[in-house]
Amino acid sequence: MHLKKIQTYVGIIEQGEHSGMWAWEIPPRYEVGNVTAFYSVTWYASTIAHDATHSELYAQYQLAHPGEPVPEDAYGGVEIERFCIGYQVEVAKRIGAPQSEIDYLSTLDGTHCDVDDDGDCDWDDYQNRDW
Repeated sequence: MHLKKIQTYVGIIEQGEHSGMWAWEIPPRYEVGNVTAFYSVTWYASTIAHDATHSELYAQYQLAHPGEPVPEDAYGGVEIERFCIGYQVEVAKRIGAPQSEIDYLSTLDGTHCDVDDDGDCDWDDYQNRDW
């Protein structure tokens, strides 16, 4: 189930300066920064599942609203982050991630995407990520 989701909604995994999902690209691309990629294997794997969920939500909106632009809040923002973190926790547990990683994920409330604390999760936040 988890692997199928990743295979369906992540077409490319590519090293980059920051971590983020480019769900609108064909195929969808997960860009991963060094902090994420080299923290631990279980962390990296759980973030792939997390970002596959962003991509899945993007694709679901696109399927339900053909021809319409996909609004950012359909696949991003604080509420969506919470949802993706929930899935990430599920995957982390399933793959035997250390309890410290699961505990950390459990402290996140989705606001980590708002790096500049201006009330939204946008391009400026992405550019300022340290992960």
